[in-house]
Amino acid sequence: MQANLVLISLGGAVSLLLFGLSLLKGGLEAALGARLRLLLANGADNRGQAFVLGLLVTMVLQSSTATAALMAGFVSAGLVSLVMAQAAMLGANVGTSLVSQILAFELDWLSPVALVLGLGLRRFGRNAAAEGTGNAAIGLALMLLSLALLKEASAPLQQAPAFQVMLVLVEDAPVVAILISAALAALAASSLAIVLFVASLAAGGLVGPELCLLLIAGANLGGALPPFLMTLGGAGRQMALANLLVRGVGAIAVASCAWLIGARLAWLDPASLAVQAHIAFNLSLAAAALPLLGPISRLVSWLAPLRASPADGPHHLNEKALAEPKAAIAAAMRESLRITDMVRQMLTATLGGLRSADEAACRSASAIDHRVDVLQEAVKLYLSRLSLDDLERQERRRVEDITAYTINLEHIGDVIQRSLVPLLLKNIRMGTRFSKEGFAEIEHLFEQILGNLNVAETLFLDGDIELARKLFSTKLDVRRIEQESRRKHLERLRSGDAGSLATSSIHLDLLRDLKRINGHIASTALPSLERAGLLNESRLK
Repeated sequence: MQANLVLISLGGAVSLLLFGLSLLKGGLEAALGARLRLLLANGADNRGQAFVLGLLVTMVLQSSTATAALMAGFVSAGLVSLVMAQAAMLGANVGTSLVSQILAFELDWLSPVALVLGLGLRRFGRNAAAEGTGNAAIGLALMLLSLALLKEASAPLQQAPAFQVMLVLVEDAPVVAILISAALAALAASSLAIVLFVASLAAGGLVGPELCLLLIAGANLGGALPPFLMTLGGAGRQMALANLLVRGVGAIAVASCAWLIGARLAWLDPASLAVQAHIAFNLSLAAAALPLLGPISRLVSWLAPLRASPADGPHHLNEKALAEPKAAIAAAMRESLRITDMVRQMLTATLGGLRSADEAACRSASAIDHRVDVLQEAVKLYLSRLSLDDLERQERRRVEDITAYTINLEHIGDVIQRSLVPLLLKNIRMGTRFSKEGFAEIEHLFEQILGNLNVAETLFLDGDIELARKLFSTKLDVRRIEQESRRKHLERLRSGDAGSLATSSIHLDLLRDLKRINGHIASTALPSLERAGLLNESRLK
């Protein structure tokens, strides 16, 4: 019974630590995420700068996994080179080890202070940044509280013979120790949490120097697994693979000489041994790997080769064009037209899946959304690198128009991928069929929206005011079509139409999603209408 209580207490303390870490990371991302993303994308001109930026951003975000996800996106979008991304990740790994040192200090007094501050910001904050900072403060308070609980919960293990025997067995099998720790870090998606857990065990005298080194090496290896598994392909996967390989080599090195190093570290305070080992591990890897990033890049490029012309990344966002604003804006416009083509492909594939009950067509539409997200982010970050002070008034407006246009396209892709495609797949798997009239209504609305997307593309190119009025008025036209289709559908339900009865909820949900998509298309006309003074606060004049 006592053993069960100890395990429950340990599990609760670790869970609280992970929850606090998640809250802290999410709050800081909400408060500072946009600035940090721009800093990472734009601030690195050499390996040293990239290393420092990765370190600083990770110390703010409290997670090298979050930094890895950001860098993978930038590399995939072609905004950061593979070498610079690897340098940033080496800095991120050092950053997360420094965070563990900060949290290892005796900061029990800070927990109630952070909790009061966090609750105050959440209650009285007037914007998202204040609320995010409040969440981060609460997360920090919970993490500090969880560390105290970990120390208390692990104390009984010092008197548990079975646990002592298990630790001896694990210490005699270095590979097993590393794999266990790596698995825990991968499952927790946090090397920091496992390092702090090992530190609490070491502080209680449960883990000796040699086993501590092995567990720390395993935690670092496991922390590199989630970013690698999350990146589906492209240059982002190469970056994650490079990070995994570097940590893997480090773990192998530790496994081969832990017995020797551990014997020389016996004089260290057990409470600080784990954290110091974590810092030393990542500093050593950074010192060894920074000069070798070129060969490492070539190795991962050979292990995970890219296609000659990757479809996911931007084709027109030339770095040299940034020196000339007009050329950069033209490049961003061409890339935006690529996004338009992809959204058109998504709509066409979805309509094809509806017509032929083809799951593959629906899934192909869903798969394109990732490319839309990558390109939209690439265009946004590319334009953010232009200095607004150097732009003429018309150029600033064009930058704003392109940004708004691509954001609306990205929203359309999200509606298709997250809602429209799942609805059609559900209908296909259920084997239900729309009534003839209901199918014709949905098909007509699809075709209407595809036509409106073509109008939006033309408006994006020439900015014609009459075209903008026409496009914005389609919002009302589609609403009328949707309402009429909804009315007819309800009439068919009352008459007992079998097809309408079987597909009722799906029919209505499809109408809702198509109306949302057209709303985003119509919104692309807003900048032109606002500048022409043709909008009241809520509607077209």
